[in-house]
Amino acid sequence: MIIALVNEKRNLAKEIIKQMADDYSTTALPWRLNDCISGSETEKSNRLKLLKQLCKNERNKVYLVYSLVFQEEVDFIRSIGGFIWHLDGCFSDIKINTRDQLVTTRGHDYKGYISVLEAMSVCRLKKNSFRPMPEPGAFWLKKVIY
Repeated sequence: MIIALVNEKRNLAKEIIKQMADDYSTTALPWRLNDCISGSETEKSNRLKLLKQLCKNERNKVYLVYSLVFQEEVDFIRSIGGFIWHLDGCFSDIKINTRDQLVTTRGHDYKGYISVLEAMSVCRLKKNSFRPMPEPGAFWLKKVIY
């Protein structure tokens, strides 16, 4: 399972790893992408190559990838079934998808953000479910009911 943190700049990854170990007895393997300096196309492609290398070794482990800066990185993580966490207090230009998690390290619900324990539980449920999660909206209800 791959969990990616968007624009993590306050060293919250260490706190998240600690909370995962304490609350959920999960050992998350941290994977920090190089700091983004220029935002050039070569830098984007190098960071995507690193992500693709990680995804080859993804079996039965929890990887915590941070810090995603570009929309292309987030789209890649979503395309392989990874989870995107937007952290409390870390702002970015990345678009928030309906399947993304808004996570806080404060240990409880805070202004619409959920705790690390809850976010990890949601990720496990989605990863282990045999049926894909439904798309929100009335169109899905019409497909199922009729």
